[in-house]
Amino acid sequence: GAITVGADSSIETGVKAETKAEAETKPGFIGEMDELEITKTALTQDMIRLAVKGQGPGSTVLVYGEDGQQDSDEGSTSYFVTTMQNVTVDGWVVIIVLIVMFAISVMVMVSKTIVITNTMKDNRAFLKQFTGLSTGEVDNLDADDSKNEDNEVLESPLLMALSGKHSHFENSNIYRIYHIGVQEMHNRMPKAVGASAATLTLTPQAIDAIRATMDASMVRENQKINSLMVLLTIAISGGPFLGLLGTVVGVMITFAAIAASGNVDVNAIAPGIAAALAATVAGLAVAIPSLFGYNYLGSRIKEISADMHVFVDEFVAKIAEQHS
Repeated sequence: GAITVGADSSIETGVKAETKAEAETKPGFIGEMDELEITKTALTQDMIRLAVKGQGPGSTVLVYGEDGQQDSDEGSTSYFVTTMQNVTVDGWVVIIVLIVMFAISVMVMVSKTIVITNTMKDNRAFLKQFTGLSTGEVDNLDADDSKNEDNEVLESPLLMALSGKHSHFENSNIYRIYHIGVQEMHNRMPKAVGASAATLTLTPQAIDAIRATMDASMVRENQKINSLMVLLTIAISGGPFLGLLGTVVGVMITFAAIAASGNVDVNAIAPGIAAALAATVAGLAVAIPSLFGYNYLGSRIKEISADMHVFVDEFVAKIAEQHS
């Protein structure tokens, strides 16, 4: 038999002997028909073409073959590549800037994680020993490292975390505050001949001066532990805006090209819009990991800062009780 579609198109097909399984797997017709003719005998190709010509001079023959949807499924894996191929020069500039921002953000998060982990480890070890000291032994944990103090200030927190002497809390910012407090306490004690450290007294003004010195050291330690965190805030706030800028410029260029050519077609608009949206995706890919990393690191930095405040109060209370 044969199926003939009249008016504007016509379908040509032949009858072949096929099994039931083959008939079930064969794709069906997808489209619209305005006329259907069924004949008792199979028509030849010339007879079908003659029937089509009888519908009018503009009629054409449509050959019914394989389903065209199969080709689109096979090419679905290259959608991303196709999108990136349509990115304009300005879009690539924005994407490259975002890639650099992402690399910097990853470096900051990794380095700050190493620094904070080592700092908290040494802080816990130092506080464990400090809480076991009696009132008269408040300065027993101090080491005479004044020669290396200037060098340590110049070192980066990451280098100190990787090469510091964990046996004596060199990575602990609480220990550094403690060291400065002990040195200030010794400098302000009167030098009495034959007097022991336990019998020496400190005036209230001297104790206030020790607290002020330790507070100043604590501020510097907070600045050091918070260094480079601003780069994460820049990535969080600036990444999406840069991506949005690339998208807006890409959309503008796409519509300008359509207006210049005068061809309004979905196939002409879709690649440009998809390529423009790639910049927004890149901006979000920078901002989202940076946001998670910033919140995680920020919470641990707050814990370290709180421990430093508590330690300064405990240290001043112990020396006030001992030497007042």
